Amino acid sequence: MTISPSDVAVSTDLAFIMRLQHFILSIQHYFDRCQDGDRIKASRNDNVSMSWEFPDLKKHYKRKISTFASDTASSKLYFEALSIQPFNIKLSVAPAVALTNAQAMLEGPDAAAIHAAVRKGDLLIGDDVNGVLGVKIGSKNRTALAVIQGIFKSILVDSLLRLDGASMNLSGIRLNNYIATTMQLKTYVGHHYLSLLKSNVPALLGSLAAFGNPVGLIRGFGDGVS
Repeated sequence: MTISPSDVAVSTDLAFIMRLQHFILSIQHYFDRCQDGDRIKASRNDNVSMSWEFPDLKKHYKRKISTFASDTASSKLYFEALSIQPFNIKLSVAPAVALTNAQAMLEGPDAAAIHAAVRKGDLLIGDDVNGVLGVKIGSKNRTALAVIQGIFKSILVDSLLRLDGASMNLSGIRLNNYIATTMQLKTYVGHHYLSLLKSNVPALLGSLAAFGNPVGLIRGFGDGVS
């Protein structure tokens, strides 16, 4: 068995990540609210209203996973040759841009507020944040000192988060005459790629704009020489 992943190029900005997190949390909040006693109502042609309890998706998912795990826990896989080819991930994080008036009207005030907060550098990290990251919505710089501090904060956050073509090289896996359970194989592959991600941290740090992107500078010189 041979798996050949394609090289991946990911380009994003922090505002998009924050909006994606906001969207996922809103779906989770809706599911939790439905499970707390809300009902989904549907009207039939005879105007009689019917209601059903919203299914507990989390419980259903756990039951499916436990059933699958019990079915595959004792079975073993044999590979005469298992090969996962090396691949590359290029990551670029651009600074967030403000929404135009037309975009703000189309996408709503929440999206515009998130973009404005990210551009100002009003980021929140901690236990009180709803999600992995958070933003402080609607804060105002009312004094000259606050404006100056806000400018430097915005520049600092932008340079610490901006990446330009950070390259992560993930080496492949080659196993011959390999016998293992599904869990053992998953643990081995997961540990392999987790260790590779850790080894690529210096390349990510070297591509930060805060350090002048020395990795990008060296890569640019190499491209020029070639």
